[in-house]
Amino acid sequence: MIPEPDFRALFESAPGLYLVLAPDLTIVTASDAYLRATMTRRGDVLGRGLFEVFPDNPDDPTATGTTNLRASLDVVRNELVSHTMAAQKYDIRRPESEGGGFEERYWSPYNSPVLDSDGRLRYIIHRVEDVTDLVRQKKLAAELRSLAEEEVNRFFSVSLDLLCIAGHDGYFKLVNSSWERVLGYTNGELTSKPFLEFVHPDDVESTLVESRRLAVSETEVVDFANRYRCKDGSFKWLVWKARSVGNLIYAAARDMTDERRAEEEIRKLNAELGERLAELEVANRELEAFSYSVSHDLRAPLRHVTGFSQLLEKSAGGSLDDTGRRYLATISESARQMGRLIDDLLGFSRMARAEVHRTRVDLAALVSGVQQELQAQVGERDVVWRVGDLPSVEADPALLRLALVNLLSNALKYSGTRPRSEIEVGAVSNGGNETVVFVRDNGVGFDMRYADKLFGVFQRLHRQEEFEGTGIGLANVRRIIQRHGGRTWAEGVPDSGATFYFSLPKPAEGQS
Repeated sequence: MIPEPDFRALFESAPGLYLVLAPDLTIVTASDAYLRATMTRRGDVLGRGLFEVFPDNPDDPTATGTTNLRASLDVVRNELVSHTMAAQKYDIRRPESEGGGFEERYWSPYNSPVLDSDGRLRYIIHRVEDVTDLVRQKKLAAELRSLAEEEVNRFFSVSLDLLCIAGHDGYFKLVNSSWERVLGYTNGELTSKPFLEFVHPDDVESTLVESRRLAVSETEVVDFANRYRCKDGSFKWLVWKARSVGNLIYAAARDMTDERRAEEEIRKLNAELGERLAELEVANRELEAFSYSVSHDLRAPLRHVTGFSQLLEKSAGGSLDDTGRRYLATISESARQMGRLIDDLLGFSRMARAEVHRTRVDLAALVSGVQQELQAQVGERDVVWRVGDLPSVEADPALLRLALVNLLSNALKYSGTRPRSEIEVGAVSNGGNETVVFVRDNGVGFDMRYADKLFGVFQRLHRQEEFEGTGIGLANVRRIIQRHGGRTWAEGVPDSGATFYFSLPKPAEGQS
């Protein structure tokens, strides 16, 4: 027993958790802090054995503190040396007044021998540091880390991108399942070789450059692309984002092979298109030169035919019989028809080169102007015009007017065999992004089997003797509308009229 009462009082009032044990592990005294921590009273513990007061919890096999304490105290008693224990779990029994049961605590004990003058063990100082809060914090942090790792692993496994962790030693440390899906290699195959062995030979040097950048910076996110060899021998383009943290590289790659292939196809198509455009420009220049050459070369003999026909009519017209005069008239008319044909052909050729100047066009006013212009062709004919509500459109006024002149002239011409010509102009809505305009007549119509010929150059569905013309008017209509980004088509029934349609794109929202 400790004989000095003043020292006992000082010991009992110390703020630490202390016990004084006899060599047989009987409790000699305890600090107030220890009693509070163990929820015991001094009168209930003094003179009793340590493990009688604090027995093992039979309901919790993980509470190893008491068992380890026995071993530690044995070391002190047998070897007379101090012994420190790591944090141990203890189950402290609550008094019945506080509900009974056990409370889980974690203590880090330190046991020291106190020897008498003969070197014999007199007491054991059992000091305890309560590390319960620290242990619980560490356990919580470990649980959070485990949870975070589970979430990372879950994300790692479901990502469609190729995720990996690599070392600066040039080896993959971890890859997700997308690598096998994209490249065909297993995890073991990818991590057993340096990753440069999978890189296309032409991309090795550039990949090394990016790896060196990552090795010297932990703040820079590096973007680059390279080709990786698949297990079947083919290569795929991977686009990377990578960052270095410590001795590891964290990287994500996306398979951009299809996009690269599409870009290459587009590049090739653009190159081919450029070549074809160049060829087309050459062809257009040649066609233009040919057109003017034909115009010049054909007009000279035509002028001769026309001039000499007129001279012949003046000098010998009186001596010609009816047949001769009819022949002469046919020659003159054929020459004039040939001249008109040349003019229309040159006009058609120029149409491909004419610049389109789009502006807001009042379609109703334009149709009215064309109608008045064609009034001279009507003469004494009985013609009924029906013009519906027509919208404003975005178009080149001059070119659109020429298209309407051709369509309305066509309607007048092919309805000329009727006692009364009925011509209707209107617009219909197809619910799309275009305005559709139609010109309908009650003329001779046409067989729909030959509808594809209507808009061709020199294509005629009726004989020249029945209806005059050069066969270029509707071809001009189609070319004009195509230059505006629109469509042309027609519907007809033999001897029951025809309807010609054209469409013009509507302006985009916000455009006037």
